[in-house]
Amino acid sequence: MTKSSCCEKQTGKCRICLISSVLRLFLLLELGVSMSIVIKVKPAPQKKSLAAQRKNRGHVTPKKPKIDLNEFGRLRSCHVLALCGISHSTLYKRMQAKLFPSPDGRDGGLNFWNTSTIRSYLQHGQ
Repeated sequence: MTKSSCCEKQTGKCRICLISSVLRLFLLLELGVSMSIVIKVKPAPQKKSLAAQRKNRGHVTPKKPKIDLNEFGRLRSCHVLALCGISHSTLYKRMQAKLFPSPDGRDGGLNFWNTSTIRSYLQHGQ
């Protein structure tokens, strides 16, 4: 048996194709043809866990810097968090309260500090 030609794509999603498929099924059942029907059900989308929701808030994850503080270089906020052992929120709260040095610059919208700035903060300012 072939599908009805009402649907150009023949996806079986239009009402006429669906009705003709059901009628064909009943006809086969009346004739005594045994068959198995497989119904695929998509699982309901699972809610994200609270930890997964927090990951997408724009906060950075602390990462150990690849350079030594005695060398000249730039540190991003993720490196500063790892070196100081503080969270993203604490870093920016301390910057607002002038308890932490402001970034030495911005590169492509991302803050950076020179290693000398962080080295002096860790030696004297903490």
